Amino acid sequence: MALYKFDPLKFFAGYEHIKYANPNSPLSAGFSDIGGYVLAFVSNTGFPNPKTVGVYWTGVRYTVIHNLDLTAAYYGVHQNSFGTGTQAGCSTSAHTTCSGRLEAFSFDADYRFNAHFDAYIGAMYSGVHDGLASGYIDTTNINPTVGVRYKF
Repeated sequence: MALYKFDPLKFFAGYEHIKYANPNSPLSAGFSDIGGYVLAFVSNTGFPNPKTVGVYWTGVRYTVIHNLDLTAAYYGVHQNSFGTGTQAGCSTSAHTTCSGRLEAFSFDADYRFNAHFDAYIGAMYSGVHDGLASGYIDTTNINPTVGVRYKF
């Protein structure tokens, strides 16, 4: 994650790499886990092909005046195709194991009345595509928000 300040602008960006794979040391049913929990059912073969997910984001915050910040940001998620058999290498929304992506854009305005009280307004547009859209009725969404906040 990175944050760069060039008053009145702040730029930020980040990336996360997540990999799901079968365990190198498989567990058996009846294994006693941390806290004394007993694992009654165990799956050691959930990912015959590793699932890789990349999560990334970037944005900019602009301080218009001392008490008012405007922020615009972009968020993304990319998943590889990790299916087997007929699902291997797919890039459609037919299966959750197909490659896919999520994209989101947001904008907000935040006005600080004092150190403890502020008001904000914003919106986010998001869309899912291909494998990440599997099971969705609506693949796009717009979420507006408005509110006030008191911080202790």
